[in-house]
Amino acid sequence: MPDEPPREVEPGITVIPCRQLLHHQLRVSPWLHRLNAAFVARDLRRGALAASVPSSAKVINFAHDYWFLRDVFPGARVTTIIHDDFEAQSRLGFHGHVTWSLRRTCESSDRVLAVSTPLQRRLSAWHETELFLPWAVEPYREPSSGTTRDTLLFWASSTPPSTRIFSPGFPGTSARLVQPGESPSSGRRRVGVVHA
Repeated sequence: MPDEPPREVEPGITVIPCRQLLHHQLRVSPWLHRLNAAFVARDLRRGALAASVPSSAKVINFAHDYWFLRDVFPGARVTTIIHDDFEAQSRLGFHGHVTWSLRRTCESSDRVLAVSTPLQRRLSAWHETELFLPWAVEPYREPSSGTTRDTLLFWASSTPPSTRIFSPGFPGTSARLVQPGESPSSGRRRVGVVHA
């Protein structure tokens, strides 16, 4: 079991930490996925036993590659939340190994939630996927077609006020420095910095 024991973060909500045998970007074949799954599943089983979590518990999964949760919690209702485009993040020049685990995770889940419409569309190939925007104050409305999306926002909550954020430039644009609090000027692409 990992160094950190399972803990109840709120009544009825238990977090079970687990270790990974191999980073998800390096699991380039199904046998590496299966080897890692056996390692993680052992930690999850031990943690669930230590925390007296029933096998019929509701499982909230934030991992795109935990396709084996049904084996660990056979009677559980598994809800998977996909919070990033893991296929696009592949560092190896190909993403079939990521797709392999992502697809299986979605297919083995009872419910799949995605945090953006592009992710929702992608995951819908394998499972009915719901749009989940937990930060939205108002109900989400998809932009009308033809809308130009030309603003890039960096969230820099701990950046000192003197720090400059560099906009690397995009095709057809020029790079520029933006001071915190400065309003982006003209141009097709802009960078905004928000300080919390």
